[in-house]
Amino acid sequence: MVFFKTLLVYFLSTVFLFVAIHVWKNRRYYYLGSKIPRISLREIFHFLVTMSWVSVETLSHNIMELYARENSRLKSPVFSMWYGTKLVVVFTDPDLIKKTFNYQLQKDSQLYSVLFDRGLQGKNVLTENQLPKWHVQRKKITAAAFNLNSIKSHLKIMYEEANILANKMAEMAATGESFEHIHMVNLEAFATILRTLCDVDLEIQQNFHHEHPFASAVEYENKVISDCFSCTILYYLM
Repeated sequence: MVFFKTLLVYFLSTVFLFVAIHVWKNRRYYYLGSKIPRISLREIFHFLVTMSWVSVETLSHNIMELYARENSRLKSPVFSMWYGTKLVVVFTDPDLIKKTFNYQLQKDSQLYSVLFDRGLQGKNVLTENQLPKWHVQRKKITAAAFNLNSIKSHLKIMYEEANILANKMAEMAATGESFEHIHMVNLEAFATILRTLCDVDLEIQQNFHHEHPFASAVEYENKVISDCFSCTILYYLM
């Protein structure tokens, strides 16, 4: 028993020493990070706990409410959060975002290797810190994302699916009774994605009115994952 107590004390002392050395070596980094407005930890914890028993629509609404509250409280175009020992800075001002992409910044490849897959091309626009290579990667992304020819090829599909949605909503509006539109919009978006990306037309809007089994399964999967995540947090807190 004495051996395990000694081992525990040694372990905790070693961890404390490593943390102290790390903080001291990076004291300027943590000092500057503390000066950037941060999202309230209480708000984040409350969001993580309550996200387990709400639907996907309510979850999206809660995210927007959290952002609006914190943005109103901070009154700053920049806010930060800590991802372990990594400082994540989020810009909400379009001008600052433009400067971020127009100037070379020291990008932390370790952080982005966790959040984003480098894929077959090696480093991408989020991990490349060599300016010439970064410009090439950015041109590839903008060329693919903002190619008007690609967008024009999907206009007919989007128009057809939007018309189907409009006709369905017009029929329900003609009854004079209120109805929930979010599920119908989700079906329209799902049908459009399948037709544009997968070139498959399952006539989802024609065959389903309220929800699709796949969309319901994804929502249930997200709920199970969030339940496991929340229960894990509550287990360690209690």
